Amino acid sequence: MLRIDLSDRNYFKAHHDNLVTGPFVTEVLEARAANTKFFAISRRREINGKFAGVTTVSIAPEYFSEFYSQIPPPGTVTLLRADGAVLVRYPDFPGAHPTPATLRLHFPSANE
Repeated sequence: MLRIDLSDRNYFKAHHDNLVTGPFVTEVLEARAANTKFFAISRRREINGKFAGVTTVSIAPEYFSEFYSQIPPPGTVTLLRADGAVLVRYPDFPGAHPTPATLRLHFPSANE
């Protein structure tokens, strides 16, 4: 069986280092075991109060873009993370995915 070390992924580090207390949503990532992209929702696992790994659900952005494609034109839908990172956009506009840092320039959070 193929073994892949994912301890360098941001979702693993977020839970291992206690940077989040609940679920964590990644940006869109390149899969290591397949030629595909995904984003993940993860949660810390504990046994007897100690870190015991991470449980993740990987979601292909195409799942949502196919669903959103049912919206009649000229409808558009964008699924964002809390920091503004684009997870899915329909219709997709190549190069139209701003980074969270770019979005902060236009939409600062209430904490800034």
